[in-house]
Amino acid sequence: MSGFSEATSLGKYLGVPLVGRAPKRSDYNYLINQVKMKLSTWKAKQLSLAGRITLSKAVIEAIPIYPMMTTSIPKACLHEIQKIQRAFIWGEENGERKYHAVSWDNITKPKAFGGLGIRRLVQMNKACLMKLAWSIRSGEEALWIDVIRGKYSRGNSNFNHVVSKSHDSNLWKNLVNIWNSFNLYEFWTIGNGSKVRAWDDKWLYQDKSIQDFGIMIPESLKHMMVNDLVDTNGGWRFDLLIPWLPSNIISKFHAIMAPSSDSNEDMMAWSGTANGEFSIASAYTLLCRFNDDAWEADWLQIWRLRVPERIRTFIWIIRHDRLLTNYRKSKMHISEPWCNHCVDVVEDTLHVLRDCPLAKSVWCNLLNGKDKDWFFTAALDEWIILNMKKQLGRDNNLSWASVWATSCHFLWLWRNRETHGDSRLRPLQPWKLILKWVMQYFEADVSGIVIANRQKVEITVTWQCPEDGWLSLNTDGASRGHTSAGCGGLLRNSEGQWLGGFSRNLGRCNAYIAELWGVHDGLCLARDKGAKKLKVYVDSSVVVHTLNSTTGGSVVGWRLIQEIRRLLALDWEIKVCHSYREANACADALANMGCDHGPGIRVYEQCPSRLSLLLLADTMGITTPRVIVV
Repeated sequence: MSGFSEATSLGKYLGVPLVGRAPKRSDYNYLINQVKMKLSTWKAKQLSLAGRITLSKAVIEAIPIYPMMTTSIPKACLHEIQKIQRAFIWGEENGERKYHAVSWDNITKPKAFGGLGIRRLVQMNKACLMKLAWSIRSGEEALWIDVIRGKYSRGNSNFNHVVSKSHDSNLWKNLVNIWNSFNLYEFWTIGNGSKVRAWDDKWLYQDKSIQDFGIMIPESLKHMMVNDLVDTNGGWRFDLLIPWLPSNIISKFHAIMAPSSDSNEDMMAWSGTANGEFSIASAYTLLCRFNDDAWEADWLQIWRLRVPERIRTFIWIIRHDRLLTNYRKSKMHISEPWCNHCVDVVEDTLHVLRDCPLAKSVWCNLLNGKDKDWFFTAALDEWIILNMKKQLGRDNNLSWASVWATSCHFLWLWRNRETHGDSRLRPLQPWKLILKWVMQYFEADVSGIVIANRQKVEITVTWQCPEDGWLSLNTDGASRGHTSAGCGGLLRNSEGQWLGGFSRNLGRCNAYIAELWGVHDGLCLARDKGAKKLKVYVDSSVVVHTLNSTTGGSVVGWRLIQEIRRLLALDWEIKVCHSYREANACADALANMGCDHGPGIRVYEQCPSRLSLLLLADTMGITTPRVIVV
């Protein structure tokens, strides 16, 4: 009677379906249709594998990204898109099956891990939603965040733990579903220490709380916040901590500046990036569990070869040992394993590209004489890697890696033409065609090389005495991974005379934090010595940029950065400058001394004996050569 009718969907707003229920695959079929529409305009068979990969990454992957930012797309829809993507990459059309040379799991790894860098859409969707979770958790100011906080905080203003109910919005349910994964990768950086629970929150370590070590916490201390661990002098209450905490945990306290009531509030930081700022790319990497220790520079070397992209892609397949040789076909029961040109010899990857007489004759005319024995005996992986790194050709003016990769490509191309009855014959002198082809490519590519290759020049580096009336402060930080870290610095006048120095043991931390501690302690030393005009030299350009900037800076170490900026703003004339490592040798030695001695800071009124020669070299102006890019 009212003229109103019930609707299951309100259509789309800014390209995203508006539904008042859990989304179904049918709500996102339009994404699949968009992908199919794009593919209908391309002929997969007319594109090389490299071309199909490029289009797949640039176009197919981009289609679902926008709706991923605000909703969880049904997995069935994302799996269907990736199924279409796989088929396109391997050249399948009209339901025709093709050989998939490399597994999808390998293809979707980063290039440094042996993949092609194609995204896994399910994990990418979660990473996009984590961006929303980060906005809520880190306290960003926006109307939609205020609405979420007002409606769903439910007495938990920090959102440490979240729950969803049946009548909650789909957005909130999606965020709750990824919240536990999100919590794994966030931690606190300390400001005033009032928000962070000393034992239950992650702040001393990025990946675990003190409670996670299974340590028995004294009953009287269980409910402490981090600011409760500070003594009346502004330092850590080690007398309270040392009796029951292990030494490896105590060592972490030395690298963290104790909280102060004058500091800003504690801040959330993200463990996936060096500066603690959230990024979707880092969240995706963490969700896919791409371990930094597993990457290989040799995989990246393939993509730096100075050859066309289709040849780089071909070498990538060779490195995986997935060429469709007769041996590979025999494993699939569609061919005999023997070489068509040799008698009773298995046609595997090395035979096709190196050991077959058809290939060997080409290599013998390209190789220099001294490396032939090794070249024809190395195993496949060693053969590939060393050919990309060594100069084995007769012509030293041509990159052997380019000649080798191009030769492999043509040897496979000619072999396939002969196998499939192509009328185009193999050249009588194929090595000449290969060399000509490489030189022509170099000539065509020269404009890009000129832009990419910046000039390198050699300069001489020496410590510079400050002008009359100025003092010079050199500082440095050192980190030895999981064993120890330290910082150090020294103060000198315009004649290079020692005015004071220091070293500090920082327990365990990264080099960036160690560098910041060095600047902080150095400024305190200079202040105590009555400096009025001071030049601070640091060999970390990142630290110099951070301290010379009036805004921003890394979330990690933010408390230190604040304190350093406070010192810089005092009543003195001060400049923070970058120094090459060669001109910072004395500070480097002091930082290493800090790594070796016990906890805390040591101040040296006189130059330590182990620094005397380094100090003399600086005073005498002894130079050290260094190659820089200009």
